[in-house]
Amino acid sequence: MTEYYRTQDVLMVLPRRSIYRVRPLPAGWTVDQDPQGITLYVDRKPAAHARLCKREDFGQNRLALSFSCMDSELSGPAFEVLVSRLALAFDEVPSRYPLYARFGSGEHVQIITASHMGFIPYLGEWNERTADDSESDWEMITEDLRRVYPNGYCPAPAI
Repeated sequence: MTEYYRTQDVLMVLPRRSIYRVRPLPAGWTVDQDPQGITLYVDRKPAAHARLCKREDFGQNRLALSFSCMDSELSGPAFEVLVSRLALAFDEVPSRYPLYARFGSGEHVQIITASHMGFIPYLGEWNERTADDSESDWEMITEDLRRVYPNGYCPAPAI
């Protein structure tokens, strides 16, 4: 695999009304919501942050999901906890477009978690990729995931 592929971003789309409830918080986890987004605290220490931000990946401002996690071990569960809350809030906002997220092609745990939550790969054209390029990127990611997780199991801790 080339270094270019390793750093290529891909998009995933969450169809409206795909998430019906927030993910529960494990013991010791709390969330704080403010106008800038939602922050997850684990044992009172910041662990992850998610927000809706405007991006121009499609040539116009559209709301997209932005997520960052300070601890890679918590990446999957933190993503579920925060994104489930943002997705439910997004469903209340009138929009003709679905929520989408941008991931680095090497962010395996987040891609797998997003897929399990209902996000689907975006195979169309956007500012940085043609439709053919998007499809090729997802084919490579699929091959990479099969190589990294040959049993189809991602070792993200369950919540």
